Amino acid sequence: APESTQLLASGKNDSRTEFGGRSVPLDPADRRRRVQLMAGRIEVELQITSEAGTGGKLWDATPILAEWALQHRDIWRGRIVHELGAGLGLPGLAIAVGAEPSRVILSDCVQECLAAMQQNVALNGVEDRVTVQRFDWRDAIGQPGRVPESLRADFVICSDVVYSREVAGWLPQAALACLRPGGTLFALLPLSRMGCRECLRNFGEIMRPFDPPGVDPSTDHAMADWIKHHLGSN
Repeated sequence: APESTQLLASGKNDSRTEFGGRSVPLDPADRRRRVQLMAGRIEVELQITSEAGTGGKLWDATPILAEWALQHRDIWRGRIVHELGAGLGLPGLAIAVGAEPSRVILSDCVQECLAAMQQNVALNGVEDRVTVQRFDWRDAIGQPGRVPESLRADFVICSDVVYSREVAGWLPQAALACLRPGGTLFALLPLSRMGCRECLRNFGEIMRPFDPPGVDPSTDHAMADWIKHHLGSN
């Protein structure tokens, strides 16, 4: 819903306070953070890295997706989850730590992000159920068969991954190529960012929309209502 993505875009970009939980500095020297979700009941440790560019920080929608995923943890039980353009991997790691997935795949095409995610997997002790893999979305354009089976999942998730009209054309094809038959995509994209509206239109051409569980499908803006109820309206 448009309102939900606009709400995300209005958040404060601060290393200590993030939507969906608190980010607590652990060691300023190496920029480690402990992100507290579910009112502190679930914690995820992250190594923040400036070397990874935009993928090396927490953007507004990322903690919201992580919090929402844990509020609906039964969705992921026994399933394979793939976080596209994962950056630091917070939502995927939150699912690995706080739910019971069969496996979580964290992918990105930036080497520094891949290295940071490997560290974050180890920091959270989830090596037995999380893999980090390189995936360039352009490899899936017009050739979904080129995507290896190791990247295919029951659920594909992503947040704050579109920043240009060019990327808006890549993401829908990459997501579809990574979904198993009958799979589901959860994407949280701030509409204020360049390319996000085009991306949603592109999604609409190849995928069928649905109402996420835990919200009232009779309302026009169910996801926005969920965010306001659980996280406030700021």
